[in-house]
Amino acid sequence: MARSVKFVVAVSVLLGVLSLGFLEGRTLRRTSMPLNPARLRSGSYTVSTAANTGDSNVSAGDAADIQDVAPADIFETVLDHVRRDYVDPTGPDSKLSEGALSRMFASLDDPKTEYLSPPLRSALQQGLAGDFHGIGAALTVVKQKRDGVDYRLLEVVDAMPGSPADRAGLKPGDSISSVDNHWVIDYSVMVDIDRLTKSKASDADKEAEARKIAERFKSGYTLVKAMTALETGQGSPLQLVVDRPGAAAPIKVTLTTAETRVDPVEYKLIGKKVGYLRVHQFNARATEQFQQALASPGAIKGLVLDLRDNPGGQSADPHSGVNGYDSALALLARLTHGQVGMIARHPKDIQPIVVSGSRQIRVPVVVLVDQGTANVAEFVASALRAHGRAKIVGAKTFGDPVLQLFAVMKNGAGVELATAHLLDSQGAELSEGVRPDVTAPAGDAALNRALQIVQSGA
Repeated sequence: MARSVKFVVAVSVLLGVLSLGFLEGRTLRRTSMPLNPARLRSGSYTVSTAANTGDSNVSAGDAADIQDVAPADIFETVLDHVRRDYVDPTGPDSKLSEGALSRMFASLDDPKTEYLSPPLRSALQQGLAGDFHGIGAALTVVKQKRDGVDYRLLEVVDAMPGSPADRAGLKPGDSISSVDNHWVIDYSVMVDIDRLTKSKASDADKEAEARKIAERFKSGYTLVKAMTALETGQGSPLQLVVDRPGAAAPIKVTLTTAETRVDPVEYKLIGKKVGYLRVHQFNARATEQFQQALASPGAIKGLVLDLRDNPGGQSADPHSGVNGYDSALALLARLTHGQVGMIARHPKDIQPIVVSGSRQIRVPVVVLVDQGTANVAEFVASALRAHGRAKIVGAKTFGDPVLQLFAVMKNGAGVELATAHLLDSQGAELSEGVRPDVTAPAGDAALNRALQIVQSGA
């Protein structure tokens, strides 16, 4: 019995430490004191600390007052203990603070909220502006529950045109389960601990299994480490294992990272004076380009708005060049007016989203969508249909209603923060995606069907 108790304790401690990798790797729960977006955008959101009194002991009689201690004071006290009392050298304070911030974000258990190291922040910011590195794909972390287990899957939203991911055949909805023979850790080690402790196997067999579990998690990649490998660098060969819905077995993919520049907007005339506007990505450059393309609204008799493989965009400082949310609203303002949907920054704080603008395009509109249409791109399609301004052609969209805030910190790091949920005009979330009015296969067939509808004036 003593050995059994030792076994359970040893396994719990060992694998409990390893479980930090899963927590550290996830990328709308909210705190009672949300971050101020204006301060985040200016890069001036800092934690002020009081002078350390040196007295970190709390008596039983003081326990009731613990809740009134400022978190910054607690952090400073713990940091002082680590500096003074930890047995080994700790390295620079920046390493400690980054570790604390990573775990603070991980504790929110929200795959859309993440602390970004400087290299990952730089890669993400460039990607949001249209300059992708790594495999050239928009990635997200998706929660999924299977057999009572919570998984965090690293999923492809879109493979950018001409990117290594595109050339390798990656598709929206693919989940990447391995990078260079390293398992992408997609569930908490506590799942295996629970299974092992409930097992009726002998202690010897349990100990052997515990070693295998420990080795698997030690050699695995956290989600953050996997995303860093996939979203940064050039000229590095990568071997991926991809799980594709409907595929009989995992797919092995070999590619080499590279820089991929995506021009956010493509515009031309097709058919009989029908404008074809393809928006690959929403950002500041996209706004400039579609405003120029639609500068003469009287020159067209219809418009096909192609949002296929558009991953959407984030909210950010308007001067950052990556504000996809404002870009999406600017496009809506060219095509309609009034309330286009709602935004929920808190379950009890739901506000209408209203657009207005001059020189609106009043011709018939058809919106093309597919599984790669996500986030604010889905919102645009939904809003135009709700206003009676457009029919939607293609396939059901990705289903991502979360508006993220992107901000750069003074130390070069960054944050992605789930700041709101986008709702349609009826107050429903877009988590199940947007279903088209007319289903059409991928490629030119969908475009031809959209052109027919526009030219018919329907």
